[in-house]
Amino acid sequence: MPTATLGISAATDNQGRALDAWNNPIHYAVTKSNSKAYTTSNGMADEGLEALNPNLLVCSTATGISGANCAAGKKLTALSGVPVILYSTGKNAAYGGTGLDEAENNDNDRTFINHEPRPSTATNGEFDDIVTWVSNLTLLNRMVAAW
Repeated sequence: MPTATLGISAATDNQGRALDAWNNPIHYAVTKSNSKAYTTSNGMADEGLEALNPNLLVCSTATGISGANCAAGKKLTALSGVPVILYSTGKNAAYGGTGLDEAENNDNDRTFINHEPRPSTATNGEFDDIVTWVSNLTLLNRMVAAW
């Protein structure tokens, strides 16, 4: 997460990325729906608030995930998805975590996993990622408040 671009102060690495408690970069994902309306200047206004349809999803397990379907797990985000997800790969980021759930958070698609930490003996392997998201309504509220 680029701290200078976002105007936040946080511990950073030599590339200016915000760091988590384990000195690993904090990652983020922004929806690409609505012709990148969320990442272009005036994109949300040009698209129209009623047309915005963010599509990032957070599920409770990676088991059976395909596209917009959380399959075996519960969808933790709004039905239509969210525009922004922030995540830390946790303490085991140095060796990547080999579990199915952690792998889903790093596969560059629109689905992410969040649940309590689990040991390597758990069904989908070790999980210590920290995932949070911003809903469309929260994002719009903060933008209005900031003018």
